[in-house]
Amino acid sequence: MLFSVRRYLGNDTVYHAHTGALTLACPAAYATDAAVALSAFLPSVAVLLGEGEATVTARPSDTLAEEGYVLTVRDGRATVEYRTYRGLVEGLAALSLLVKWEGETLLLPDVTVKEAPVARHRGVMLDVARGVMPMERMTEDVILAAKAGMNVLHLHLSDSRGVALELDSLPVEYRLSDPYTRDEITALLALCRALGLEVIPEFDMPAHSRRLLDLFPQLACDIDADYTSFWTVCGGNEEAYALYERIIAELADWFPASKYLHIGGDEIEFRDIADKEKLPRFCHWEECRRCRALREREGLADRQDQWYYFINRINAIVKKHGKRTVIWSDQIDCQRPKGIDGDVLLHFWRIAWPGRGPYEGCTMQKQLDMGYEMINSYFPRTYIDLEPYISSANLSTWRWDEDPECREDTKGQILGSELAAWEYGNVSEYPHYAYSLPSGIFLMGEKLWSGEKRPYTEADERDLTRAVLGAACPEGLNVFRGIGDILPPRRNTPAYPEKVTLSDGELSAMAELLGSIELWDAGADARARVYRDSITYVLKARAEAAKE
Repeated sequence: MLFSVRRYLGNDTVYHAHTGALTLACPAAYATDAAVALSAFLPSVAVLLGEGEATVTARPSDTLAEEGYVLTVRDGRATVEYRTYRGLVEGLAALSLLVKWEGETLLLPDVTVKEAPVARHRGVMLDVARGVMPMERMTEDVILAAKAGMNVLHLHLSDSRGVALELDSLPVEYRLSDPYTRDEITALLALCRALGLEVIPEFDMPAHSRRLLDLFPQLACDIDADYTSFWTVCGGNEEAYALYERIIAELADWFPASKYLHIGGDEIEFRDIADKEKLPRFCHWEECRRCRALREREGLADRQDQWYYFINRINAIVKKHGKRTVIWSDQIDCQRPKGIDGDVLLHFWRIAWPGRGPYEGCTMQKQLDMGYEMINSYFPRTYIDLEPYISSANLSTWRWDEDPECREDTKGQILGSELAAWEYGNVSEYPHYAYSLPSGIFLMGEKLWSGEKRPYTEADERDLTRAVLGAACPEGLNVFRGIGDILPPRRNTPAYPEKVTLSDGELSAMAELLGSIELWDAGADARARVYRDSITYVLKARAEAAKE
């Protein structure tokens, strides 16, 4: 959306000055939410609801694609035609990407934009289970996601450290420090509704459960050993299913409008790193007395069949609460008949590594051949937590329906993808999200919107600078020339000094500009400071190198 929208502007584009509040005329069913969305995209402008000769007029149209829109701006007035509310949000986001501030005057360009996204599922996954990101900061990133054309916010809420919510179905001791309150989540959901974002809450089970098993040791497997790996909950314990049912019921209550509930289901084995002198794996279902009894009672052949039983049983609970189950798909054995209910949505990230689950004969294509719908978050292309994963080079040529390889006749089963920000809330150990996530969100949003495969240009870097810093960003500013890449590093250094070709004088001037300009979009001032610090880092690195 970002780069394609900007292409509609020509060198001879006429801009019309606008001062004061923007008046939005919109059908009553969407008016309040649309005003919230436009205010989030242009927070420095007061948005008033009105009728007649409004600055922005929303007009429904049955002829457009489901999330498509037509944005027409003439003589300082804009019209957004849309078929669904999400299309209206996309049109408002496009308007916010095209306007610019000069002093206290908002300039609206004469332009016509007609667009629709390629991928149906365009999301960002924020991991707040390894640390609770302050809600104000997370809200800024959520607004960026919607502005980038995304339509899904996936919240990874629980893991081995605990849960990021004040859930009553779990002990207070299971909560992370400063968990989100019910009121905070309710406010976030209201914003996401206005921004057209589907929220997918995730509670990981049966593995990633160290803290849960610390608090409920009776949920560990019943085995003949002095040592038990507190990683995977006993799949033969009826008390575990009762607890999961209480958790799912409460999550359904916290997230009433969510169509999906992600239950994890990944990484239950870890034979490759288990302590062989104590136990051969992190999951003890094979040797557990309760699990053996379950398999005998249900006619399950082995541990793999038991995992299918677990997922299907949890799926039944999720469906009872009106949600669709999503699972990470690495534990599916592609050499066996289809074992999981066909209505489960698979979330692919990789085939299990040897020693961590089914491996031989397993591919994403074979999971598709079983008939499942899928989200493809292939980790080398979508994980933004570590440097070896996503990069501007590999993202520019990637498509979610081509890598891993997939046949043409099954591409339609892949709904889209998500940018995965693991350890997002772990600010002390993963500080890079302050500078890597804003551009990462827009680059993935653009990829899923357009599906284009091409190298990023300097014009793209300028457009991305404006998108991240907002409508008050100086024309032509390109912060990424001072950082070294359109996607900053995912390491402890905030720039690639070896890639920067600007002179020290040019870098100093850019750093000074970033420190002096007044930016009004949500979080834009903070992002400008981060980029200024990144450029200052390059200057210091050069000075240190010169001393050697």
